[in-house]
Formats: sequence, C-alpha cells, structure tokens
Amino acid sequence: MQVNPAIDLLRHLDSLHPDILQAHGLIPDDYHPKLVFRSAVESIRGTYIASSLTQRQGLVASVLEVMKRSVLIAAYQLQGPRQRFDFEVMIAPQPREMAAVEVKGGEGNSINISERPLWASEFIVWCHLDGAIVNHPSHGAAAIVFNRVSGEMVKRGKHVDVVVFKDARCNTPLRPCPKYQGRLPLRSLAWHQTSS
Repeated sequence: MQVNPAIDLLRHLDSLHPDILQAHGLIPDDYHPKLVFRSAVESIRGTYIASSLTQRQGLVASVLEVMKRSVLIAAYQLQGPRQRFDFEVMIAPQPREMAAVEVKGGEGNSINISERPLWASEFIVWCHLDGAIVNHPSHGAAAIVFNRVSGEMVKRGKHVDVVVFKDARCNTPLRPCPKYQGRLPLRSLAWHQTSS
C-alpha cells in the first residue's frame, strides 16, 4: 500500500527533503509552524470536493436520465445551491408522486446538511464512497448509516426513506469487487456491447 508512505513523506518533507522545498521557494522552517503544509492540504481537498461534487451529481443525473427514458420516472430536475437537496424527481404525474434526492460524499458529516421537502413522498440520500482507499467501503457505509443517518432520524426526526451507496473504486485494480471478481463492471460491458 503506497498511501501511508506518501502521507509520511508529505508530513515530514521539511525534515526529510528541505532542498525540495527550497527549490520551490518555500522555507522549510515555515512548513508546519506557519501552516504551509496544512493550508496546501486543505486547498487541494477543497478543490477535489468541488470537482467531485459535479461528477457525483453528473452520475446521478445520468442514472435518472436512464430511468426517465425507461419510463421508470416521469421527470427530474437538478436544483440550485439554495436548496437542501440536489434533485427533484417526479415519479408519477397522476397521482402526483415526488421524490427528493440528496447527493453526498462518503465523508458523512455533510449528511446533516440536507432537508426533506414537505412535498416529497420519498427522500433519498445517495452517498459516494470515493474517499480514502485505506478504508473498506463497509467502513464508510457503516459510519454514514449508524453515525449520521440514524442520528439525524433520532435527534432531528428526519425521515430518510432510502440510502444508496456508490463505491467509485469497486472493481478497479485498487479494490477488486468481492461479488463479481474477474468480471467486467456493467459500465464496461455496456461499452463493449455498443462499441463492438
């Protein structure tokens, strides 16, 4: 596993390789005391989260589009940043049945920042487990369900009907799929069928 050595290297770059910092115009003595390292990590994390949020919403939108074309839902719409949910989904027009979908990462804390709209007959929390590869997906899923969702339901009375998990690294060289070992993921099968 290369993650822990990478963390160790970055954390101790000032003492292990001060010449590299100096070559980039950084002062090794400022690396930790003046929060250069921490600020850089937080900036990279913020950029990653902002770009991955768009990717997550794009994936959910593509799933909803397939459902719409298959007449499993009537319509859907991405909401603006003012809303506490990401997608408004019309399941059926007559009788009118609506769902709200909130798209979250696997970090868990952000689940608290969501609201079930009064008009929603279903409230769905879609969680992307695309964080650290050092933890098994079940670790993130358990943290989300037991620490966040159940806490929100008990403390705030939030009604969550469905929790969906998407493991972005499943069936990749980093994390072979425990259910379908040696088989191509569905997206690869679909691509092979359409491209052949």
